[in-house]
Amino acid sequence: MNKTLKIIGVISAVFIIRYFWHSHNQSKPQSTNAVTIMSYEKYKALKHEVPYLFKLIKPQQCLFYFGANHSHDPENEQFLKLTEFWNEFLHQSSGKNCIVVLEGGTRPVHKTKDQAIIKDSEAGYATFLTQQASIPCISPEANDTFLETELLKKFNADDVYFMRFADIWHQFNEIKKNKSHQNFANYIKKFNAFLGYKNLDQFKKIYQHHFHTTFDIDDEEKIRSIINLEHSTHIISKIHQYNNFLRDKFIVNQIKKLIDEKKNIFIVFGATHCVMQEPALKSLWNS
Repeated sequence: MNKTLKIIGVISAVFIIRYFWHSHNQSKPQSTNAVTIMSYEKYKALKHEVPYLFKLIKPQQCLFYFGANHSHDPENEQFLKLTEFWNEFLHQSSGKNCIVVLEGGTRPVHKTKDQAIIKDSEAGYATFLTQQASIPCISPEANDTFLETELLKKFNADDVYFMRFADIWHQFNEIKKNKSHQNFANYIKKFNAFLGYKNLDQFKKIYQHHFHTTFDIDDEEKIRSIINLEHSTHIISKIHQYNNFLRDKFIVNQIKKLIDEKKNIFIVFGATHCVMQEPALKSLWNS
């Protein structure tokens, strides 16, 4: 698989939905010091497929992890693989004592598979599947207020909010493929607090400062380079890395609770999260 698919495992659809989800769920996260997440230096040295899957099995308990590419295309081959992996999980667990863990907030139940994927990608489709099996979904993410506070301790505010803007920019371009005639300036107004109450003109100036060229909403190559977590020399990528490091540690601690409760667990996150959390989860599983 090419690096673009590898990158998409950590990109922006999640930021968007998490913004709305956590605006109603702002409890303070618990300590994130209990686990060790793979470093980006080690991650960059790896080559992995997307989607990336692994499973952990022991008597009377299993954990299945699907690392997705965040596609909104119902024809993307990952959704056939997700269906197969889900059916294997149901067989292994007998559908008992199960829970599904989603990235970026819980999703509404859509009427059809295609609608679920177009609107909410793999998380929407996983929700569609779990509703049919009467299995609950949760989304144990660190809230955005906590992440913002931690990021602002280490990085310039303009750069922190531009990192978030870049994710929304990417998500907007993905949505345009299925929904036309949207205005980007109006679209980002929905995320005022998430973006530090900055408008499009302000972000265009930040963009020009960093990249010495005029902002072009349709420049997908540029947005991919900005959100590429492997492009570690740029400050925006460094902020992305630290943001996802905080998220990963928090999420793994929440999954540990489910392991300790002897739950059968099906997890759907971006592929990079899956790869970087895998060593910690295997260690917890075997402890």
